[in-house]
Amino acid sequence: MGSTKSHRYLLSPAAYNEAAMPSLKLARSSRFARRVGKFLFVSLILAFLLVALAPWQQSVTGSGNVIAYTPRERPQVIETPTEGRVVMWGENIYENAHVKKDQLIVKIQDIDEMYLVRLEGQEQAATDRLASMRQLLAASQLSAKSARDVVNSVNQQLKAYREVKSQIIASAEAAIESAKNKITASDRDLDQQTAALAQIKADYTRQETLYKERITSQLKFQETERKLKETEAKVGKARAYLAAAKNDLIEKERDRDAKAQKAQAEIDYAAAALSKANADAAKAESEVAKAQSELQKSTEDLLKLQTQVARQRSQEVRAPFDGFLTEISPNMGGKVLKKGEQLCVIVPDTSDRAVQIWLDGNDAPLVEPGRHVRLQFEGWPAVQFAGWP
Repeated sequence: MGSTKSHRYLLSPAAYNEAAMPSLKLARSSRFARRVGKFLFVSLILAFLLVALAPWQQSVTGSGNVIAYTPRERPQVIETPTEGRVVMWGENIYENAHVKKDQLIVKIQDIDEMYLVRLEGQEQAATDRLASMRQLLAASQLSAKSARDVVNSVNQQLKAYREVKSQIIASAEAAIESAKNKITASDRDLDQQTAALAQIKADYTRQETLYKERITSQLKFQETERKLKETEAKVGKARAYLAAAKNDLIEKERDRDAKAQKAQAEIDYAAAALSKANADAAKAESEVAKAQSELQKSTEDLLKLQTQVARQRSQEVRAPFDGFLTEISPNMGGKVLKKGEQLCVIVPDTSDRAVQIWLDGNDAPLVEPGRHVRLQFEGWPAVQFAGWP
């Protein structure tokens, strides 16, 4: 029972009492260390609060350079416009020299001094050839128009011949139909006269018998004889009319055939003329197409020569805008420059500049319009602190 109480006494707070255990004074932390610990503890809590509540932001780094904002104000390479040698540099042209727009930079001379003269001669010849081609095209177009007019005229003539043939045949058919009707009428009249003649002959025979028997008078017999002769004459006349009507029908049929053949011959002649006119028109159109092709070729040749002449005449290289010259080629007639070879670089004189910065692809989500950026130019400031603000 006494041992239990002693154990409880050792575990109570009195066990840490310096009066009960004087040796604790030797293991106790100093007052300064306790103050430092308290200060660090409070500072740690404040740091956590500051980090949690402060408006901090994440920063990324990149590298780049200053450029002109618009492409036309960026450095541009001045190239040789044509093949030749440098014969003269412009006044006050040196490295980093400031030049004005249209100021002479360099003058280049072709290695063949007569090349420009020959090109101008070829240009004049091409101009004359182009004028000749235009005249030829105009003449070909006029000829083609005349050929088309001939085609239209012959075509109208052919239509007229066909209409005339139709009218001729229709008129001839009407005349033939009239002749047939006349034959029919003459034939009917002949039948009537023949029937009358038969009756008169019978009456004549009866009157002749009666006259011989002294039954009728001589006067009546003579009257019957006269009627017989008249009727015979009428029959002969009717036969003559019938024969004439038949001959007239034959003549009109022949006339129809002759006129139809003549009209067909005229149609065939007009058709042949139309075919020839179409061939001439097609040939004229072909000449027009050929002249147009030659004119286009002459125009292209002239444009090429004009381009070459313009390039040869542009042997003076001038500044395209205000700026500074750099990387000037140290060439003064000792080297033949090729077309497109670099002469110098001109940096535009502009105040509208921009900064071009390259970032890592992983930092792309952190970049957005309106973000603040700190720039360091050639080591200033020497130290950059990332963070807020």
